[in-house]
Amino acid sequence: MNDLLISLGQTMFNLLVFVSFSVTIIYLLTKNKRFADFLVSEKPKIKYQIIAVILFGIIIILASKYAIIVMGARINIRTCIAIFSGILAGPAAGIAVGLIGGIYRMALGGWSALPCGLATIGAGMIGAYLYKYKNYKIKNITLKQIGIITLIVGVWEFIHIEVLVPLLGEKPILEALSIANPHLILPMALLNMLGIVTFLLVCKDTKELRESIKIKEDAIKTNVEARQLLEEHVKERTIELEKSKAKLQSKVEELKKFNNLTVGREMRMVELKKKVKELEEKIKK
Repeated sequence: MNDLLISLGQTMFNLLVFVSFSVTIIYLLTKNKRFADFLVSEKPKIKYQIIAVILFGIIIILASKYAIIVMGARINIRTCIAIFSGILAGPAAGIAVGLIGGIYRMALGGWSALPCGLATIGAGMIGAYLYKYKNYKIKNITLKQIGIITLIVGVWEFIHIEVLVPLLGEKPILEALSIANPHLILPMALLNMLGIVTFLLVCKDTKELRESIKIKEDAIKTNVEARQLLEEHVKERTIELEKSKAKLQSKVEELKKFNNLTVGREMRMVELKKKVKELEEKIKK
């Protein structure tokens, strides 16, 4: 019993290290602006889907290659990687990553190769189904949905270990169950559930942060555009006022000229009248 607990503890620790490694990669990716924009996009662009398939295809291969081997079976977190890929990048990416992980697992061989490979392919299909038909997307994912996905991962791991492995594995059913029950089901279920929760929470937090930043950027952009429009309006009005001022000045000059002409004529008339009067007085004398 003590040996079993020690073995389980060591297995859990090793798997936790790999989960931490995977989470670190995803966390570092979330620091990239393009990846953050990818999380909030309504539909991922094809090039980003291809990048996701390549990246998570590598991770799921590493999960099998460096899996913990217990009595000929490989303990790993392929299920959560395949399902997460579908939820993150869409149905095509989830199915592709599931196929990559499943085919590679079967290529590694071992008495549980076939059921484990099929379970991984099935996990990719589950991720694709959740994205396409349940609208479980990073863009609008909720804590409730994360909880449901985590439960689905746990149930799928139970089916994987308790149904597929005994029925499709190379060992007799009872012998397979004697290995699966004490050594496989607990670490596989718990670590895959922990993995999917962590992956989704990191992406959810990044998505919310990116949306908050985008709202601020849009507000700043709107303010800048409004200020630019106001400045352009003020500039146009200033030009119009300058033109009006110039026209008014022109009118004032014309009025001054007219006034000078008018006043000059009046003054000349006064002088002429004065001279006429003087001449009249001289004639009378």
